[in-house]
Amino acid sequence: MNAKGWATRLIFLNIASGGLGVAAEGPEAVGLGRAIVSAGTKKAAAEGLKDTLLPAAQRAVVKRAIGRATLTEKVSVERLADGSIRVLRSRPGVDGSQVFSTIIDAGGNTRTVQVGVSATGAITHYDPK
Repeated sequence: MNAKGWATRLIFLNIASGGLGVAAEGPEAVGLGRAIVSAGTKKAAAEGLKDTLLPAAQRAVVKRAIGRATLTEKVSVERLADGSIRVLRSRPGVDGSQVFSTIIDAGGNTRTVQVGVSATGAITHYDPK
């Protein structure tokens, strides 16, 4: 995926899931939050969460969100400015990828969005859960 496709995908995910980030070009230039784990495995995401101070209710829900990842999914975990945690699970598809974005607030309440993205960066599917 080219830089424009990544920026389009991440801006959309940010807006769709309630974040307030601004994108320049490429995934590294997108300021969505403070990364705890970036595009790692399920195990790496769980390890990265260990040293993070979170309320018990939020920690439990974040662990469940990470636990839903399959072996082929990349998991990113980030802390947003309002204290919420975003868990992004991304897996490859036939012509692009599928991304699940879950926002967990301090009370353990969640908002999830499923997005399909083509190889060109176009949004092909959007489903708020």
